[in-house]
Amino acid sequence: YREDNPYYHAWLGDQAGEAADWRAALGHYLMAVELGPEDAQLLHSTSLIYQRLEQDRAARHYLELAVQAATLQSERESYQRQLEALQGRILAGS
Repeated sequence: YREDNPYYHAWLGDQAGEAADWRAALGHYLMAVELGPEDAQLLHSTSLIYQRLEQDRAARHYLELAVQAATLQSERESYQRQLEALQGRILAGS
């Protein structure tokens, strides 16, 4: 049952993140997103992990998905602000 639960995989990802094992955290979050593709918080967390791994273009992709999936206006606005900041960093690094 746990293997089919996206939040179980997110929890495993959080555990890996607390240990600063960002590659393992990413693997768990990618599985969580596969199981819950419309969950804005899972998408956002995946973006944060990609940012930790300095993979800003992948981070931008998941943050764009989080903006689209967000159901609360405040959540959508927060993700949008983060997306704009990330895009600025990507452009500055180009």
